[in-house]
Amino acid sequence: MNEEQFSQLCRDTSFLLGQEDIDGLGKYGKITIQNSAVTVFFDEEIDNSEIVIYVEIVSLNNINRESILAILMGMNLLNNQTLLGLCALDPIRNIAILKKNILTIDDLTSAQFAMILVDLTSYVNQLRAQLPELISNYESSLLSKDQLLQSA
Repeated sequence: MNEEQFSQLCRDTSFLLGQEDIDGLGKYGKITIQNSAVTVFFDEEIDNSEIVIYVEIVSLNNINRESILAILMGMNLLNNQTLLGLCALDPIRNIAILKKNILTIDDLTSAQFAMILVDLTSYVNQLRAQLPELISNYESSLLSKDQLLQSA
């Protein structure tokens, strides 16, 4: 794939997703789907056979970083990273992200690309909704461990 093909794929995908600015994804690599900020990266000089997608999960400003990191790393171990991607922290922007690499892009259609983006944002929205409970459970389990250690 080259830059021109990638721009056309983004334009067609944006149209399918009902975006007002169908050129924005190809030009800026950014799109909002289901209230989730998505960044798409393609550079034919670095790797013309890969598209990298980043979906913002949550800002870490008001969240215990250790708790969210433990939860995300646990999810990485439990989930199929090939299908869902890899959860990580972006220390520069102080956010948790989902990173997905698409490695076979030569035959990727705009409908397939749109479905991938929608599936990823749906997954992130489900994760985002579960985070408060996951954090609470994780922090409660830490308290329980500390209590056990103190009583021993």
